[in-house]
Amino acid sequence: VKLVSPRTQTTRPNCVAYITTKINDIRPIFDNLTYTQATPTSPLGQTIFFVNDVQASAAPLYWQKYDFGDGTTPLEIEYRFDVNAYKWLPINADQNPTTTFEYDATGSVERILHTYATHGTYTYTRTVRSSENFEEENAEYCEKSETIEVIVPKVPSLLLEGDDEICINSETTITASSPEDENTANFTYQWWYDTQDIATETPIFEGTQYTQLYTGETTLVVKVTNTETGFNRTETFTVKVEPFPEITLTGATKLCMGEQANITATDATGATVAMQWSFVQPTENTVITNPSTSPVLTFTPTSDTTVYLLAETAQGCFAWKSIKIYITDPVAKISRTKICEGESVTLTGSSA
Repeated sequence: VKLVSPRTQTTRPNCVAYITTKINDIRPIFDNLTYTQATPTSPLGQTIFFVNDVQASAAPLYWQKYDFGDGTTPLEIEYRFDVNAYKWLPINADQNPTTTFEYDATGSVERILHTYATHGTYTYTRTVRSSENFEEENAEYCEKSETIEVIVPKVPSLLLEGDDEICINSETTITASSPEDENTANFTYQWWYDTQDIATETPIFEGTQYTQLYTGETTLVVKVTNTETGFNRTETFTVKVEPFPEITLTGATKLCMGEQANITATDATGATVAMQWSFVQPTENTVITNPSTSPVLTFTPTSDTTVYLLAETAQGCFAWKSIKIYITDPVAKISRTKICEGESVTLTGSSA
């Protein structure tokens, strides 16, 4: 500041003096604000932000806020004394479950890993405060914000469709598609039985439709890759296999004429949801039209009779079992009912 005194013709010329002062700019410096974009090997949507890419000017930084631009609660961290050292520590991490942290050797936050739910371009805003006396109550501070555009790459969508419950020893087809993508010309679909096999084993199949005969519960792992960008997505599909009913029919199979038959049906698998008694042998196209609520059939046979039980599971697994009941009707005959003394008769027994 230059100071000049008044001048008069009779006294003295102008006097000049200077006053100097130093101004310290303590605003944070944002020259290196950056982020690391998700890569094909990263978890879906994960983007990395750094704590130390904002520099202090003439006063320490003591508070930072990360607004990721996706509607989640902005994350706040502060520089405070903890376990014998000053560290950057989260303030409201519980309000932003999609964000995790990486720490340096002292336990101070070094990198912030935020996961975006969908791909796209987001406006990321960083707000930082600095103060010469940040530990004092009501300390004066400078606050500065900066925004950059964060690009979250497009990851292929993946939809797996097919029967997830089938009968044992049956064949079914699982179809893989990417309904959210318009151009799938560069997409490849690879299939495994276990996620651990992706890194070391050759795929069991490549393509969009996989057909297999299943003898037990099976999990399929499908990976779709955009060969142009390298980004990929992995999903699993489990096919549950329901056994056919294992029917057992019990009851007396040899009866006298006029006796009552009681045939009881049981299913060792416990999967039967509908059954039907029949006296006609089922065919391949037989269906249960009048399901029975009783596992016991009671009737009085008048001749040798074969009883059939049809059983069906919730998934339509169909089986049948039969039991034959034999009827005994003894016959006694005599050749004559009136004879003279000394004559003989013939007694005949049959069907016994």
